[in-house]
Amino acid sequence: MSSFWGYLFEGSVFLTLWLWWMGHTFVGAIMCQSERKQYIPRLSYPFPGTKVPIEIYFKLTASSLGFIATVFDDGIAWVDHEGNYRKMATVVTMSIYGIFLLHSLVELMMWYGFPWIRDSHYITAALGCMWYSLATYYRAQDFMHHAPVAVMVKTFPMYPMLAIGVSLLVESERKSGYWTQMVRVISMGLLATWNWNSAFILHVHGSSFPGHEPSNWDMAEHDNAAFIGAAFGDHLCLHLIFLCLIYFVTSAYLRVRHGIIVKNSDIE
Repeated sequence: MSSFWGYLFEGSVFLTLWLWWMGHTFVGAIMCQSERKQYIPRLSYPFPGTKVPIEIYFKLTASSLGFIATVFDDGIAWVDHEGNYRKMATVVTMSIYGIFLLHSLVELMMWYGFPWIRDSHYITAALGCMWYSLATYYRAQDFMHHAPVAVMVKTFPMYPMLAIGVSLLVESERKSGYWTQMVRVISMGLLATWNWNSAFILHVHGSSFPGHEPSNWDMAEHDNAAFIGAAFGDHLCLHLIFLCLIYFVTSAYLRVRHGIIVKNSDIE
C-alpha cells in the first residue's frame, strides 16, 4: 500500500544519490576532459579525501529502513481471517528493498576485499533496478480499471529505473566513458523528483503517519490522466535544463577556482 511518507522517503533517498552522483560525475568528466584522460566510471564513491565507503553505508541504511518499514506497514499478517492473501503490493515493495539490501551488503564486502564473483555489485544493483521496474508495473495493475491517474503516476518510474539497470549492465563490461553515469544521473533525478510529486498527487499531505489517506484528485478522470502524461514530459524538460545549469556552474567554478578550462573544441 502506497503512502505519503513512503513516497517522500523513497524520493529523498533517490534525491541524495542523484546529487551525490551528479557532483562526482560532472567534476570527474570535466577534469578528465581537460587533461585528455579517459573517464573511468564507478558504481559508488567514498567520502571525499578518504576511503570510507559512505555511499555504500547510506544505501545499506536506507534499504534496511525501507525493508523494516514495509514489514510492519498495515500489520505484519499476510493472510486475512478467511485465509486469503493481503497487502501483496507491500510484499512486492519489501522484495525491492530486500534486493537492494543484499546488493549493499555484497558491495560493502567487495569494498573490503572479500572474495566475490567479478562485478557482483553491478549485477545485484542491475537486478534490483530491473525488478523495481517490473514490480512498479505489477503494483499499478491494482488501479488499472478504476484509477487511470494512479496508473499513470505509478508506472512512469519504471522507465528511468529500467534505464539505470541497463546502464549498470553495460558499465559492468565497458568501464570507460561517462555516458553510462550520465544515464544514471538523469534517470535518478527523474525518480527522485517524481516520487515527491507522486506523494502529493496520490495522498493527502499532512495526514497521520504513514499517510495512506488518498488525495482528493479524481483518479478516474481521463483528462487528469492526460495531464499526468504531459506533466512528466515537462518534468523531463525542466530536469534536463537544471542539469545543464548545474554543469555550467560546476565548470565555471572549476575554471575560476582551479584554472581548469574545457572548450567545446576539446570534445572528440
